[in-house]
Amino acid sequence: MKTETLELCIRFIKNEWLKLEQHSSSNMQEEPPWAVWIRLYQPISISQNSLSDPTDSILRTWFLTKHSLEERDIEEYSRFVLVKGWESHVFQGNSQKLTASTERFHQIGLAAFAQIIETEKVYLEFQWGRLYGQGYQIAVGQDNALHVTKSVWRS
Repeated sequence: MKTETLELCIRFIKNEWLKLEQHSSSNMQEEPPWAVWIRLYQPISISQNSLSDPTDSILRTWFLTKHSLEERDIEEYSRFVLVKGWESHVFQGNSQKLTASTERFHQIGLAAFAQIIETEKVYLEFQWGRLYGQGYQIAVGQDNALHVTKSVWRS
């Protein structure tokens, strides 16, 4: 993945996350995630519609807060997954392990992206809560900005 595309993806995720706080401060009593784990995965096929694969296909991870974006060791993310009990199947319907409450947001959001093989497109997804996430196919336009080319899923 080109460095410019990687940076645009992280900026896109950050902007979507920051929108949550603006929206929640006026419309909801719940706090959005205070931080976000961001993962870059190995390239995927165009038919793949999620990145809930095992951690061995992760190439890089970052931890985003309001004050910083820090690249972290993949093992730190793996530890987070183990401690929280979040397994790959959580995003495929078994959300009981994720949280037993009805809260809209996770305390820590999840976001991921991967280059789509043999294209210039990227698959990008975020999960802010049990039933609050979205997956997209995106591409860098001639204006050097990301553009959603396809909405893949929404919860």
